[in-house]
Amino acid sequence: MEAFDKLREKFPNNSLIPKRMTPEEKKAQEEKQRRMLEIQSKISVRKATPEEIEEYYEYQKKPIQDRLELLRYVLEKLADELPEDLKGQYEEVLKMNERQLESLEEQKKALLRTATQGE
Repeated sequence: MEAFDKLREKFPNNSLIPKRMTPEEKKAQEEKQRRMLEIQSKISVRKATPEEIEEYYEYQKKPIQDRLELLRYVLEKLADELPEDLKGQYEEVLKMNERQLESLEEQKKALLRTATQGE
């Protein structure tokens, strides 16, 4: 865990960097996951509110944004040290995650349009 301390200092809100969690933090995380499953169910039957849709998609986007943050950092800091093929792989993963983030944003916008039309 100590190996991740410096990364956590640099990226304190990055959910992909492992950290020790208190029982309260674990419980809060489990409750958040449960809530997201509830909202996902509501979305699938078109009963989610615009606020719930926003909350759900922000939750879905967070790990992708965190991954992008770390990938950009690696590419920026280690670009000269990485072998070209590995650098290319990182860049491809970066692009894939950017596309995934754009796709989630488009899904959210489409759902919000239909949710507000139904009101």
